[in-house]
Amino acid sequence: MSQEPDDFDNMVQRLGMERLEGKKYVKRLAGGGQATACIYEEPSGQTVVAKLLIAPRSPVEVERFIAEAEALLKLAELRALTHSIVRGVSKAMRIEGLPIFYFFMELAPGTSLASRLEHRPPPWNWQEALEMIMRITSALQPAHAFQYVHRDLHPGNIMIDDAAYSQAQWKEDGTSTGVKVLDFGVHTNVITKMFKPEDPAIETFRPVGSVKHASPEALATPARVRPVSDMWSIGVIFYRLLTGKMPFFGDTLLDLARITSEGNYKEPDAILGAKPSEEKVVLKVLRGLLNPDQQMRLVSGELITIARDILFEGLANACENEPELSDLYFRYRGDIWVCPECRHLVHPFGSRCSVCGRPQEEWLHWKFRT
Repeated sequence: MSQEPDDFDNMVQRLGMERLEGKKYVKRLAGGGQATACIYEEPSGQTVVAKLLIAPRSPVEVERFIAEAEALLKLAELRALTHSIVRGVSKAMRIEGLPIFYFFMELAPGTSLASRLEHRPPPWNWQEALEMIMRITSALQPAHAFQYVHRDLHPGNIMIDDAAYSQAQWKEDGTSTGVKVLDFGVHTNVITKMFKPEDPAIETFRPVGSVKHASPEALATPARVRPVSDMWSIGVIFYRLLTGKMPFFGDTLLDLARITSEGNYKEPDAILGAKPSEEKVVLKVLRGLLNPDQQMRLVSGELITIARDILFEGLANACENEPELSDLYFRYRGDIWVCPECRHLVHPFGSRCSVCGRPQEEWLHWKFRT
């Protein structure tokens, strides 16, 4: 039985939007926020997504929409982002005679993390949770390297391709994470802001996106966000995966801004599947992500290194055997060495071991100390 057209389908027909640039309208995919996503079919049969901005309320919305299309095209040119960011395939255009703007981008396979959470409510096993945020961070890291800040990172904007998520593919190709990041509609770029500080498409003086996932600086001073601001959002996602709850609550936006700025949250009573040594390092990761001080918060590369060391290099067991290692490791973000002479744990600031004087070139990295 064919499905009856809904109001949106009827609007598409009335406005002559059944075809855009030779592509045939298939169905509405999602709507919400500032734009609507629809599936269109190429003459070849390949499907793409058209993002539509219908009757924008202000010129700022239009400029931000155009900026998103341009950003996705630029990111699509970066080979490192081929597997991790939904690629743009056209610049933003206006439908002649209508207050409707659109651009095309690839259709990401899989389902959203939000949908997965509905079907598999947390708490998740700590290893699954940690691997998930490691992959999300790996997907976002190349964009961070070019100083793009997503600003609206939450489970609904993270797509998971089950076929590409297998452990084997992750190890063979570090760029193929099985995760794609969607919706750069409220992104900003730190470098661009240096040259166009008043650009309304990238500047804002009020919080944008999902405020429950927003960092303290995104709530208090939105103009000062940095890539590390996205890491707070990843910390919120991590907390939810571990507990099934949100770490911060507020009756008003002002309350939420105050509470997040203090960084006080209830640590999980238990970490599913974790031994005491594993629980200790997982909680340290959580603290590193949900640190209200941007300078002390984990950046994307640090989180990836730490997560890999915990999941694949036996960091938790090493910390259990050498309690001193845990504090030093997280203080120096994994850059910890061992003097083979006296077994003293050191950070490579000096040229010799401070205990026995062994030269730095003879020290062993903590992973290879045995």
